[in-house]
This record gives sequence, C-alpha cells and structure tokens, in this order.
Amino acid sequence: MEPTNQRPHPKLSILKIPSLTHFFADVEDYAEHVRCVMGAVPETWIRCSEVVYRAGEEGGVWQRPRTRYERRAAEMGHNIYEFEYRLSKNS
Repeated sequence: MEPTNQRPHPKLSILKIPSLTHFFADVEDYAEHVRCVMGAVPETWIRCSEVVYRAGEEGGVWQRPRTRYERRAAEMGHNIYEFEYRLSKNS
C-alpha cells in the first residue's frame, strides 16, 4: 500500500493532553538534583507541586496510598519529597 500525504484526523489534535510526571525521593540531595535539572528548563517543564512528607509525622494529606518504598523510608527516618511537573504547551 502506498503512503498517502493525508493530514492527521482533526480530532487527534483535540486529544493532546499536557503530560504530567512525578518524582519521589527520600534523599535530600536527590530532591535538590530534581529541582536543579527540572528548573534548568522552565520553558519545557512547569512545576505543579512540591510536597515534603516529614519523617515521623503520621496522617498528613496523602492523595494516594503510600508505597512500600515510602513506608520503609519513613521507618528509616527519611523525609519523602514528591514533585509533580507538567510538560509545557510550548514544547
């Protein structure tokens, strides 16, 4: 079958949803690295949220179930750093 030069279906452009990505860390140096790397390209990645869950604090506002990794890090006394970035519409 010969390739055609047809344009994509018009509804496909409507379905473009900005991409979200999450980062989690229990080491402060890694969290700072995420801030530096993602902050180096603010025209590409927009920070939506940054939350620090303090070790030893129970309860809190968890938007989802805690993972085994997070529970283990909290048991070791580590803070949990959660980042959410959205891909810019300009990229």
